[in-house]
Amino acid sequence: MAAAAAKAGAVVLCEGYTDVIALHQAGLRNAVACMGTALTVEQVGELGKLAPVVHMALDADAAGHNAMLRAAEVAAGRKLELRVVPLPAGLDPADLVQREGADAMRALVERSVPFVRFRVERALALGDTSSSEGKDRVLEDLRPVFAGLGPSLLRQELVGLVAERLDVPDSLAASLLGAAGRAGRGGAGGPVGAGGRGGADRPGGPGTSPVSAHADRRARVERAFLGLCLALPDRGRAALAEVDPDEDFTTPRTRRAAQWLREHFDAPLEGLPRDDPELSALVGELVVRAAGPPPDAAALDAELLRLQIARLDRRIAAGGPVSELAAERAQLKSRLDLAVARAMA
Repeated sequence: MAAAAAKAGAVVLCEGYTDVIALHQAGLRNAVACMGTALTVEQVGELGKLAPVVHMALDADAAGHNAMLRAAEVAAGRKLELRVVPLPAGLDPADLVQREGADAMRALVERSVPFVRFRVERALALGDTSSSEGKDRVLEDLRPVFAGLGPSLLRQELVGLVAERLDVPDSLAASLLGAAGRAGRGGAGGPVGAGGRGGADRPGGPGTSPVSAHADRRARVERAFLGLCLALPDRGRAALAEVDPDEDFTTPRTRRAAQWLREHFDAPLEGLPRDDPELSALVGELVVRAAGPPPDAAALDAELLRLQIARLDRRIAAGGPVSELAAERAQLKSRLDLAVARAMA
């Protein structure tokens, strides 16, 4: 196992020996068990000797989630990158391998996310986001998390995610979450907080411009897709017919804009509802964006494929048939790679 972990540069951590056996049979020979949910300081030390990255494949229930939080506390300050494997609700690794097969389990490990993203998503999912008081409590809960993150693309992306879920401007969310810390790779915001592959620290500070007014990647993809539809009307009309606003768009603004463009494609600025200034502003922005030089059709194909891949990712995370969805995702990813290559040619 140690040799497999060293070769992979990572360890897959699960709860019990049955999970380890199933993962080894699935070809993940770098799997180890913590034998329960209480990860100890000694265990963290041993994991660090095996590999610099730990993929936590703990059960997707309250006990498993709490174990991940405790693991991050124990690992704080160590040169150990924690990542979370998005297991479907109600399934542990052994169940998943038995039900969906080895390929499905390996695909989920490859889709592991930085621990800090899991921490933010969990706070948003459990918190009350329907009232100002509830939003304040969510922000208070997340403030220590962001305090350990230095200036980085990942931080900006997560600020955008919080802003979207709490329905507040990005600038206000950034202000309420506090200034970016100066944590390095050995501190509280190092590998455990920053998440390594999810976004390495970049130079920046108070004067750093945000990557986008909407830093969340999903919102950017959705806006880019809608803008390209207007810029390439012949292909764009067909592309809009292929998407489902309720399924393929994750923010209320882009969802309403997609529905509006489907119904008013030839004259999107005419008849915009006066009681929805957000829709009017977004549609106006998309029309202006589409007025430039026409892009390559491959760019629109790429954004459509990104929307479809994101929808499959959400279905997998919600507990859908992982093997089937992972196979479909792989096909779409291959098409996306070809579309991106065509767009860059």
